[in-house]
Amino acid sequence: MSVWKSIEINKLTLHNRWIRSATWEAMATPKGGATRELVAWYDTLAQGGLGLIIASHAFVTENGRVKDVQLSLANDKIAAEHKKIVDASHIHGSAIMAQLTHGGYASITDSPKTICSLPDDLTLRATVKMPIEAEEYTIEELEALEDAFAAAAARCKRIAGYDGVQFHAGHGYLISTTLSPAVNRRPDRYGKDRALFLRNIVAKARALVGPDFPLAVKINGSDYFDIDGRPVGSTVQTTIDALSSIPGLDAVEVSGGVKYGAYQAIRKGNFFPLDKQGYHRNETKAIRDALAPLGVTVIAVGGIRTPSGADRLIDSGVCDAVAMCRPFIAEPHIVKLMMQNHDLTRVKCVSCSRCIEAMSSPGVIVACQQCMRDQMKT
Repeated sequence: MSVWKSIEINKLTLHNRWIRSATWEAMATPKGGATRELVAWYDTLAQGGLGLIIASHAFVTENGRVKDVQLSLANDKIAAEHKKIVDASHIHGSAIMAQLTHGGYASITDSPKTICSLPDDLTLRATVKMPIEAEEYTIEELEALEDAFAAAAARCKRIAGYDGVQFHAGHGYLISTTLSPAVNRRPDRYGKDRALFLRNIVAKARALVGPDFPLAVKINGSDYFDIDGRPVGSTVQTTIDALSSIPGLDAVEVSGGVKYGAYQAIRKGNFFPLDKQGYHRNETKAIRDALAPLGVTVIAVGGIRTPSGADRLIDSGVCDAVAMCRPFIAEPHIVKLMMQNHDLTRVKCVSCSRCIEAMSSPGVIVACQQCMRDQMKT
């Protein structure tokens, strides 16, 4: 029953190893603040017994926004609104981290930019869905973005009261593209050392928040991006090399996939069988093995559905803790239900991803579509 044991991330103690992976709820205000509905949602999640909640992705500069109703931590005033989210989580005993992100060329700004314009490879540019008009970031702009990430991390501690921050370095957003051999072909220091951008972010953040504030990263164990059968994106080895070069990290959540790759970050399928749970488990274990000497907590995510599945991953050395996303949409109190029945073999979430797909429509907030259909029948 390893998943119920407490664990420390830096100086932060989690009362169990269940983590809500960052999930976009579409409940923020247009400026990126916290609505009453969003605060109530975090209150509900925390009542469910979670050890740690990772809040939905918050942009660190306005030009890094990827959704119309996305959280923001781009300034002090908006950061103060996050205090309501944090308090709603703490009152029920759940720790909470912010997730900081920048969309890069996936941003919905009128003038998105990219880590590398790839002018010599229009086929690759089309494959990764890079806007033709996207200009390349200058060195000065990348340095300013490093500062923006660090400043947002400081706001999380000083103003909002978060227990830590997670930098989103996966799924094809800005930090992810800096790490990708397929996309980052810059001839300068940011291309010759692809981990430099993330390393500088962590170092600058650490300088502002001090040694005891947990800093985490969500990163692709693999982009699963091949051309003609040849891996061209980030692989587990390039990810290990990058992470091993970054001092000051306390935790790593291992995800995978980009929108233009063979596999998406969120997959459909039947993940109730024990051997199907944790579909990034091979990459996660390799990363944990490499980072274990550094004392970094490694978190598995992807298709984890039952206490037995979580224990299997922890006990076999794949990870130290587990995270879920979609099951909490269907059953916010699922951890409490699992605590009452550790032998639970099925949950409401069947990994159909209709919840995520429905949110592509304007005005739709996070909800289990199957649960809504069932309610309409009764």
